[in-house]
Amino acid sequence: MIGQQSAIGTHGFTVPLDTDLVDALVHAATSIASDAAGDVLKALRLAEVLTLMQPLAAARPLFETSLAEEVAWAIRAAPSEAWTVERLARQLGLGASTLRRRLASEDQSFRKILRVERLKAGRSAIASGASSVAAAEAAGYHSRSHFARRYRENYGTSPKGRRIG
Repeated sequence: MIGQQSAIGTHGFTVPLDTDLVDALVHAATSIASDAAGDVLKALRLAEVLTLMQPLAAARPLFETSLAEEVAWAIRAAPSEAWTVERLARQLGLGASTLRRRLASEDQSFRKILRVERLKAGRSAIASGASSVAAAEAAGYHSRSHFARRYRENYGTSPKGRRIG
């Protein structure tokens, strides 16, 4: 019975089923099998399934990633949070120094990942029609001018979309 926690699995890979995951699987299968559905819709349906599976420990082998990507995923999930190395390291079960050292071994830094993910969130908010002030807040910037400066540095335009230079 789905609502009571069933599981599917072979070869040691067992995923607990719940109603949301089953619904996403059905929608994905229907879309992917349809000749009428476009590639964008098919990819979206598959992404829905993967998003629901990502937090499941049993699905971890599907999502083996670098530490930098794990950090990016955590920040991407809540870009406006008051992220610190210490807080994120605790969330990942690491010490702050270990997190910094392991990121450095991947030629990454916490600050760089935080900036990139926040700017992506701000860009997405703007693309969805948010004002630059709302986008700055959604991206975790307390200062609209600081957000605008970083946005220009990365994307070559102001958050309002005017090309610079």
